[in-house]
Amino acid sequence: MIDFSKFLNLNYWFSGTPTDFYWWKYVAAVFILLLIVGFVARILSKKKKLGRSHRKLMLEIKTPFFIFGIIGLILTFFRYEGVKYLSIRFFFLLLLLSFVAWLAYTIFKIRVMYPRVECEYKGKEDENKYRPTSKKKKNKHKKK
Repeated sequence: MIDFSKFLNLNYWFSGTPTDFYWWKYVAAVFILLLIVGFVARILSKKKKLGRSHRKLMLEIKTPFFIFGIIGLILTFFRYEGVKYLSIRFFFLLLLLSFVAWLAYTIFKIRVMYPRVECEYKGKEDENKYRPTSKKKKNKHKKK
Protein backbone atom coordinates (compact mmCIF):
# COMPACT_ATOMS: atom_id res chain seq x y z
CA MET A 1 0.00 0.00 0.00
CA ILE A 2 1.24 3.48 -0.83
CA ASP A 3 1.89 5.74 2.13
CA PHE A 4 0.96 9.24 0.95
CA SER A 5 2.45 10.89 4.03
CA LYS A 6 5.92 10.17 2.58
CA PHE A 7 5.22 12.40 -0.40
CA LEU A 8 5.28 15.51 1.80
CA ASN A 9 8.67 14.62 3.27
CA LEU A 10 11.67 16.10 1.43
CA ASN A 11 13.90 13.22 2.52
CA TYR A 12 11.71 10.93 0.44
CA TRP A 13 12.32 12.94 -2.74
CA PHE A 14 16.00 13.81 -2.19
CA SER A 15 17.32 10.67 -0.50
CA GLY A 16 20.88 10.03 -1.69
CA THR A 17 20.71 6.30 -1.08
CA PRO A 18 18.06 4.70 -3.29
CA THR A 19 15.83 1.95 -2.02
CA ASP A 20 14.76 -1.16 -3.92
CA PHE A 21 13.10 -0.41 -7.23
CA TYR A 22 10.51 -3.13 -7.86
CA TRP A 23 8.61 -1.39 -10.65
CA TRP A 24 11.57 -0.83 -12.95
CA LYS A 25 10.16 -3.13 -15.67
CA TYR A 26 6.92 -1.16 -15.91
CA VAL A 27 8.64 2.21 -15.81
CA ALA A 28 11.11 1.09 -18.48
CA ALA A 29 8.20 -0.17 -20.60
CA VAL A 30 6.55 3.26 -20.44
CA PHE A 31 9.74 4.99 -21.57
CA ILE A 32 10.27 2.44 -24.36
CA LEU A 33 6.69 3.16 -25.44
CA LEU A 34 7.58 6.87 -25.61
CA LEU A 35 10.53 6.01 -27.86
CA ILE A 36 8.27 3.93 -30.11
CA VAL A 37 5.75 6.77 -30.37
CA GLY A 38 8.58 9.14 -31.31
CA PHE A 39 9.80 6.71 -33.96
CA VAL A 40 6.29 6.29 -35.42
CA ALA A 41 5.84 10.07 -35.46
CA ARG A 42 9.13 10.35 -37.35
CA ILE A 43 7.94 7.86 -39.97
CA LEU A 44 4.54 9.55 -40.29
CA SER A 45 6.11 12.99 -40.68
CA LYS A 46 7.73 11.82 -43.91
CA LYS A 47 4.49 10.57 -45.47
CA LYS A 48 3.26 12.70 -48.36
CA LYS A 49 -0.38 11.68 -47.88
CA LEU A 50 -0.71 13.55 -44.58
CA GLY A 51 -2.04 17.05 -44.61
CA ARG A 52 0.16 20.04 -43.99
CA SER A 53 -0.95 20.55 -40.39
CA HIS A 54 -0.69 16.86 -39.49
CA ARG A 55 2.82 16.62 -40.89
CA LYS A 56 3.82 19.72 -38.93
CA LEU A 57 2.35 18.21 -35.77
CA MET A 58 4.32 14.98 -36.27
CA LEU A 59 7.50 16.98 -36.77
CA GLU A 60 6.92 18.80 -33.47
CA ILE A 61 6.05 15.63 -31.55
CA LYS A 62 8.87 13.32 -32.57
CA THR A 63 11.82 15.01 -30.87
CA PRO A 64 10.29 15.52 -27.40
CA PHE A 65 9.10 11.91 -27.29
CA PHE A 66 12.62 10.74 -28.11
CA ILE A 67 14.12 13.04 -25.48
CA PHE A 68 11.70 12.07 -22.70
CA GLY A 69 12.08 8.38 -23.56
CA ILE A 70 15.88 8.42 -23.51
CA ILE A 71 16.16 10.50 -20.34
CA GLY A 72 13.58 8.29 -18.65
CA LEU A 73 15.46 5.12 -19.59
CA ILE A 74 18.72 6.61 -18.29
CA LEU A 75 17.06 7.56 -14.98
CA THR A 76 15.49 4.11 -14.74
CA PHE A 77 18.89 2.52 -15.29
CA PHE A 78 20.46 4.72 -12.59
CA ARG A 79 17.65 3.83 -10.21
CA TYR A 80 17.91 0.10 -10.95
CA GLU A 81 21.68 0.09 -10.43
CA GLY A 82 21.39 2.19 -7.27
CA VAL A 83 23.71 4.99 -8.37
CA LYS A 84 24.00 7.45 -5.54
CA TYR A 85 22.51 10.96 -6.11
CA LEU A 86 21.66 10.22 -9.78
CA SER A 87 18.76 7.97 -8.87
CA ILE A 88 16.83 10.29 -6.58
CA ARG A 89 13.07 10.36 -7.00
CA PHE A 90 13.09 14.10 -7.62
CA PHE A 91 14.53 13.56 -11.13
CA PHE A 92 11.60 11.29 -12.00
CA LEU A 93 9.20 13.88 -10.62
CA LEU A 94 10.90 16.63 -12.61
CA LEU A 95 10.75 14.54 -15.77
CA LEU A 96 7.08 13.77 -15.20
CA LEU A 97 6.16 17.41 -14.57
CA SER A 98 8.06 18.63 -17.63
CA PHE A 99 6.37 15.95 -19.77
CA VAL A 100 2.93 16.96 -18.50
CA ALA A 101 3.69 20.66 -19.14
CA TRP A 102 4.91 19.92 -22.67
CA LEU A 103 1.89 17.71 -23.36
CA ALA A 104 -0.51 20.42 -22.11
CA TYR A 105 1.17 23.01 -24.36
CA THR A 106 1.00 20.65 -27.35
CA ILE A 107 -2.69 19.94 -26.76
CA PHE A 108 -3.28 23.70 -26.51
CA LYS A 109 -1.55 24.17 -29.85
CA ILE A 110 -3.60 21.41 -31.45
CA ARG A 111 -6.92 22.70 -30.13
CA VAL A 112 -6.41 26.46 -30.48
CA MET A 113 -3.49 27.45 -32.67
CA TYR A 114 -3.60 24.88 -35.50
CA PRO A 115 -7.19 25.60 -36.59
CA ARG A 116 -6.40 29.31 -36.69
CA VAL A 117 -3.24 28.79 -38.77
CA GLU A 118 -5.01 26.31 -41.06
CA CYS A 119 -7.84 28.80 -41.66
CA GLU A 120 -5.36 31.56 -42.52
CA TYR A 121 -3.46 29.22 -44.85
CA LYS A 122 -6.63 28.21 -46.71
CA GLY A 123 -7.65 31.87 -47.01
CA LYS A 124 -4.31 32.77 -48.56
CA GLU A 125 -4.53 29.74 -50.83
CA ASP A 126 -7.97 30.84 -52.08
CA GLU A 127 -6.73 34.39 -52.53
CA ASN A 128 -3.66 33.33 -54.50
CA LYS A 129 -5.73 31.06 -56.72
CA TYR A 130 -7.16 34.03 -58.61
CA ARG A 131 -3.97 36.06 -58.92
CA PRO A 132 -2.26 36.08 -62.27
CA THR A 133 0.88 34.02 -62.61
CA SER A 134 3.74 34.51 -64.97
CA LYS A 135 3.90 32.18 -67.93
CA LYS A 136 7.05 30.53 -69.11
CA LYS A 137 8.87 32.65 -71.61
CA LYS A 138 9.65 31.08 -74.93
CA ASN A 139 13.24 30.97 -76.00
CA LYS A 140 13.55 33.51 -78.84
CA HIS A 141 17.02 32.42 -79.89
CA LYS A 142 16.56 28.83 -80.89
CA LYS A 143 19.52 27.04 -82.32
CA LYS A 144 19.11 25.82 -85.87
